[in-house]
Amino acid sequence: ILTQQRVVAILMMIQGTLSVLMGLVFIGAAIMLPQLITADMQRQARPPGGPNTDQMMWILLGTYSVMGACGIIPGLLLIYAGFQNLWLRGYTLGIVALSSGAISLGTCYCLPTALALLIYGLIIYLNVTTKKAFALAKEGETYDSIMQRAIGQRYGGA
Repeated sequence: ILTQQRVVAILMMIQGTLSVLMGLVFIGAAIMLPQLITADMQRQARPPGGPNTDQMMWILLGTYSVMGACGIIPGLLLIYAGFQNLWLRGYTLGIVALSSGAISLGTCYCLPTALALLIYGLIIYLNVTTKKAFALAKEGETYDSIMQRAIGQRYGGA
């Protein structure tokens, strides 16, 4: 289970990186798209009763900014928690970060992998062996000594 915990920590960092990248794309879209569409609408003859360019600009800016935040915030949390959890630090932070991946629903991009990671991560993190490993690390034991202890218990060693 401890080797799987480390896999989950690495996957958290990967998921977080991809989520942050997608969030940055949306922030870029929030800055560029309203300006491009407004310039295009002003260049064309607008039909009577057409959309107000100022309202459209603010709606696009708000929508894409929220979508970007939905990628960046959980992404940064996943990256930080992944690094901490790699060395068995921040048990609660790891669970919170895994759960925060559901916020990526706002990106319409990262949710499927975030949900898969959430399910896999909770299976690993809620295991008694993982909880005990985090507790031992909090008491000051190194990752290697905890791993040796787990291997010894698993194969009947001392």
